[in-house]
Amino acid sequence: MSTKPAVTHFARSCRHLAPWLTASALLASVSPAMADEMMGSMVLPSFTLDRLEWRAGEGSDVLAWESELRIGNDENALLWRFKGEQLEGGDTEKAENHLLWQHMTSEFFNVHAGLRYDHEPAPQRAYAVLGLDGLAPYWIETNADLYLSDEGRLSARIELEHDLALTRRWTLQPALEINLAAADDEAIDQGAGLTSTELGLRLHYGVTPDISPYIGVHWEQKYGKTANLAEHHGERTATTYGVIGISLAF
Repeated sequence: MSTKPAVTHFARSCRHLAPWLTASALLASVSPAMADEMMGSMVLPSFTLDRLEWRAGEGSDVLAWESELRIGNDENALLWRFKGEQLEGGDTEKAENHLLWQHMTSEFFNVHAGLRYDHEPAPQRAYAVLGLDGLAPYWIETNADLYLSDEGRLSARIELEHDLALTRRWTLQPALEINLAAADDEAIDQGAGLTSTELGLRLHYGVTPDISPYIGVHWEQKYGKTANLAEHHGERTATTYGVIGISLAF
């Protein structure tokens, strides 16, 4: 029996497979470092709900949230960060929106700049923002922002957070926020100097890498003239909350 038809059929099959074989060879020749570089240059969207939590404590209970929408790559990205607090009765106590351009300056840190707009508390405020974010030594997640309001007043915020792995699924997360102001802004009950701090300790359980319910404790303290203005309006200057919440990433 002649083998010519079989040989011809095999040759035609190889011709059809040639593009796939060539592509496979090219992919196999890409080193892991080159693959990481190619992935790092892609523009991709991501959404992170860092905190969605119910805070129960003295006075009104609070629903609080912190989240970020990111569109970009490792070097440059557009960020929309929004955070807020809603009292149990339905009144929104805080509502902040940051629209930022982020640029990588080193392996561990980025600079960012843009605008911040606060819907609450009244009166509404707009700010120019300049900041730094990344991983400090000992893997401490760091975010530091300098704000210039539309009233010409300077303020600043420093946020520190660390994930301490207890087991494969359990993670203990301490977090600290420090707020400062260069001048009084009595319209929004803000005094000069150290205005407030927030300290939290949350115990996360990783259901999946992207889904993490948690419980914890959250403490807030106002200082100086900011505390005096709060007392004048019948508000607490220090509050401790029990917390239950969830973190999500998409």
